[in-house]
Amino acid sequence: MSNPRVFMDLSIGGEAAGRIEIELYADIVPKTAENFRALCTGERVSVRDSNKKLHYKGTIFHHIVKGMKAKGGDFENHDGTGGESIYGECYDDENFFVPHCEAGMLTMASRGRNTYGSCFYLLFNHLYCLDRFCVVFGKVIKGMDIVKRIELLGTPGGKPTLEVKIEECGEIKDFVDIKNNVKEMSKKNPWVFLDLSMNGSSAETIVIELYADVVPKTAENFRALCTGENGVSVTGTPLNYKGVKFHRIIKGFGAQGGDISQKYSPPGGESIYGKTFEDESSNLNFTEAGMLYMASHGPKNTIGCRFCITFKPLPYLNGRVAFGKVIKGMEIVQKMDQFGTSEGTPSGLVQITNCGELQEDEKNNVMQFYSIKPPN
Repeated sequence: MSNPRVFMDLSIGGEAAGRIEIELYADIVPKTAENFRALCTGERVSVRDSNKKLHYKGTIFHHIVKGMKAKGGDFENHDGTGGESIYGECYDDENFFVPHCEAGMLTMASRGRNTYGSCFYLLFNHLYCLDRFCVVFGKVIKGMDIVKRIELLGTPGGKPTLEVKIEECGEIKDFVDIKNNVKEMSKKNPWVFLDLSMNGSSAETIVIELYADVVPKTAENFRALCTGENGVSVTGTPLNYKGVKFHRIIKGFGAQGGDISQKYSPPGGESIYGKTFEDESSNLNFTEAGMLYMASHGPKNTIGCRFCITFKPLPYLNGRVAFGKVIKGMEIVQKMDQFGTSEGTPSGLVQITNCGELQEDEKNNVMQFYSIKPPN
């Protein structure tokens, strides 16, 4: 079943600003998503007062800090001190599986543990400081230009320079959902391997198909970093994944690795094209485990060498640049998941001990292993 989508028609300074559309992660945080959805439709009333409608319509973003976030959703006092959930005054934290990793994400605002009501944050940037404290429940999928306009109204103290108001809101019932469009295995694309050691164990191999037919520049960056054929960067860092560890593993979510600088903190190492390169356009959705995408360190067009492998379908990542998929060794990816923690600090060492590109005869061996007829 598809995740629900909602809309907000906004005004800025009393003038119509346009509509933003939001996908709610009901597949990950169903209770939090349902709270937000129902507050958008206004279909529920307060459990304390049946004459009181719970609705975001007419509320404002009362606190906006440029470069960080906007806060809204207080339909009582319009200052962050009021509001309530559809379940009562407040409800418990659901989970912290989704990190605060990019602009346009929505997360619940609270007054401490298990105190969620109706107030929420709209992010203008990644805010990892909120991980483990706030529950991410959705992402803006249309209208990011409006989100950027809202950000420009922010001040260091949070008082907006113009009023941003939700004039109308509700659920989108008639959107067309893009079904599973993960590519079939193709020998025409490059295949690479990563030999992984876990806590010093003998290395086990995963094989990855790179989608050079969809995102050629991103695929070539990853391929060359696997082979190490480009030597060293301008700073003298070897452009090679060999010896690099997975420094962030979130159980049930995914693993991040590939920092060739081995400093394991933003911005990480470089790409083969220089410090960073621009995002390519990818129409592939994250509908399976084992998908790979490049990790950026903030805004768009900041891709270097760091990458992520997913442990499960993650539709909230749709729109990120998927560049490949594990086609052999998913059981090893599942072992990696066991080293994950809720906050992302691995419980053990997962390291790339060797890596490179598969040649034609090696591709044929993989095909035969899975009894797959090679495509034309």
